[in-house]
Amino acid sequence: MAADGHEHLDSLTGQINLIYQSTSEMEHSVHELSNSSKQIQKIVNSVKEIADQTKILSLNATIEAARAGEHGRGLSVVAQEVSRLAEDTKNTVIQIVELTNKSGSLTQQVVNEIRKVQELTKSGKHQSVETSLLFFDIVETMRSSTQEIVIVEEEIRTLIQTIEGIGSATAQTAESAEFFKSATENL
Repeated sequence: MAADGHEHLDSLTGQINLIYQSTSEMEHSVHELSNSSKQIQKIVNSVKEIADQTKILSLNATIEAARAGEHGRGLSVVAQEVSRLAEDTKNTVIQIVELTNKSGSLTQQVVNEIRKVQELTKSGKHQSVETSLLFFDIVETMRSSTQEIVIVEEEIRTLIQTIEGIGSATAQTAESAEFFKSATENL
């Protein structure tokens, strides 16, 4: 029974170690995700700068098309379309920034929760080790008590044998006394 309890405590400690290892791996993965989000943010900023530059180029093209007069109408249409695409790109970039910011915030929440789980796991591991030590002490105390009980039992048997021997000797002494009393009365 004690061995079963010790096995269960060892199993519990092993499971706690696995949980801690898994949360550490999750934390690493989440940090990788966070780093990827930062890289996406840099790329998005580059795209935003390109969209802003494209908008400026489209404005310059519109001005040049106006200067060219009748010959610049085709360029003017292209410049307006490029301007619209630059604006659409800028709006898309804003949406991506919002999503990456939200993703970053959620990632940080996950990291915080993982750290809480790790702290709870550390605490559980510590308590498991303490429980295991206490259990070991209890088992050792029980073994020691069992040995002491066996010794006391042997001493009680020896005492009973001694008492029985004394009782037998007393009975013999009483018989001898009775014999001597009878012998003395007959004299």
